[in-house]
Amino acid sequence: MEESGQDGYSEARNKKLQEIQEKQAMEQRIKILLGQTLEPDAQERLARIKIANPALHETIVQQIAYYAQSGKLREKVTDEVLKQLAFQLSQKKETRIEFKRK
Repeated sequence: MEESGQDGYSEARNKKLQEIQEKQAMEQRIKILLGQTLEPDAQERLARIKIANPALHETIVQQIAYYAQSGKLREKVTDEVLKQLAFQLSQKKETRIEFKRK
């Protein structure tokens, strides 16, 4: 009976380890992609954005990855272009909720 419990634990542990390895591999691919597509000053700005606003950082990285993979980036992203992209993505659409009382 104990062996099946240990097997379940071992399987869960292996699955968790595999997930961690996949996440690290993905982060490495993203790091390489950003190194190829961003100018050094844009890389520095993106690092600061990651510290200040991780959610915005993730959105920007996804957008840059999409543009790079779809071939829409013809040259490296400059700091100015990154600022514009960050501004556009950080604009929050106002959500308005109205309550009607009976």
